[in-house]
Amino acid sequence: MPHGEKRQAAQSRGKNNQTGVKIKKKDATQTSIPFPKVVMLVHVELSLLLDPKDACSLLLSCTRSLRQCVRDAIATEARRDGTGAVLAEAASWVSSPGSPRLGSSAGFSSHQPLVKHVTAHFAQPDNRAMTTMELSALLAKLTRREDLTDAEATFAVQHIASEKAAENPVGVGVLLALLAAKGESAAEVAAFAKHMRSEAVAVHVSSGRPTLDIVGTGGDGAHTVNLSTAAAVLAASCGALVAKHGNRSVSSRSGSADVLEELGVPMLKPEQVAPCLEEAQIAFMFAPNFHPAMRHVAPVRKAIGVRSVFNILGPLLNPTGCKRMVIGVYTPDLLDVFGEVLLALGVEHGLVVHCAGLDELNSIGPADVVEVRQGAEQPLRRYELRPEDVGVPAVTLEQLKGGDAAENAAILRKVFSGAVHSEGPVGDTIAYNAGAGLYVYGLADSIKSGYEMAKKQLSSGKALATLDKWAQVAQQLHAQPQL
Repeated sequence: MPHGEKRQAAQSRGKNNQTGVKIKKKDATQTSIPFPKVVMLVHVELSLLLDPKDACSLLLSCTRSLRQCVRDAIATEARRDGTGAVLAEAASWVSSPGSPRLGSSAGFSSHQPLVKHVTAHFAQPDNRAMTTMELSALLAKLTRREDLTDAEATFAVQHIASEKAAENPVGVGVLLALLAAKGESAAEVAAFAKHMRSEAVAVHVSSGRPTLDIVGTGGDGAHTVNLSTAAAVLAASCGALVAKHGNRSVSSRSGSADVLEELGVPMLKPEQVAPCLEEAQIAFMFAPNFHPAMRHVAPVRKAIGVRSVFNILGPLLNPTGCKRMVIGVYTPDLLDVFGEVLLALGVEHGLVVHCAGLDELNSIGPADVVEVRQGAEQPLRRYELRPEDVGVPAVTLEQLKGGDAAENAAILRKVFSGAVHSEGPVGDTIAYNAGAGLYVYGLADSIKSGYEMAKKQLSSGKALATLDKWAQVAQQLHAQPQL
């Protein structure tokens, strides 16, 4: 069948809904597509851009972590355009126990991606949707597992995080899936972060002091107490200006926003954050209030149902333009990536950490650390940090586990009360992370001295006073009438 006729046939199939696939597109916030249907929509979409066999091969290369969904979709939606045999083999391959893991190149001897080299000029942002040629060029490059240039990644996110995403949700979905299957490069993550920062509601600190954030990517599945949130409170009690940025729970039982509300800290509007920072030394920025562009991405993220670059962007999007950071990552694979991204974002002093499978410092075992220092002879330095060298007693994962937001709030309030209650695995781990924050903020000359400072402050009970003052200030601001 000539390519033009295939395009017409594919459009006709979609229009008549013969495959059971349909997108109702009322606006950017109402697109909802079950994932198995997305798989077949992606195949139809790619068939319009590429040869059908190429499209099938590309689909295989980007969905190896989604074998069950792909197998079910292929089994029920056999194509009638000459790719039935390839799809049947794909269904068998994705359901076999020995299928390669995500990122592997094994198993593709007969069906390597056949996408042709397509080129397009990626111009400055404008008001039009991404053209078929531009999308095809990005998809072709990603299916060859080639990194996007800074210009290409910037061009992509400008269209993904805008109302234009609703004009081609399938194309956006497959682009994000391919990017994740390849593994996002530091340059790609930095480009996405820079653009999303530029679209955020900024918070300006009138004092000119740098802000500190202690934050994790989440996704480690450990269900620990809210350690980074507690460490942020303790660091503020020690003198750091802390601008905490976070959200509600996604993969855990209690996110930072959830536990803070239980502790009496309400979610403030953007214009209320700076006054809170000035008076309480600490403030929380509830991510949905500061990133309106995320609403354009949410429908596609929900539809494809798999991890994408947007799952790791949160810690990089602090609306104060945070210059001092401690970021925990859920996998060591992100250590170097995040280190390079922090440099690109202009962070003056930061630590990227991963320890014993967790996205925060702990003394279950040694931590892998990437230290970032702008202007240093060695701006990126990777090393192992052993808890015994810092003086942190050993703990087990079980000793750090928490519960829901109410349970975690009760644990933290007790630890913050000082004296004997501050002793033990949770208090030690909170002080460890706060000490790292004091080090990058410049209040301590090492993580060890920062830990010792944080431990002393914790035992004094002053962290609880900081928390109570923060809650009082935030409640007063929250109660103010709207102008």
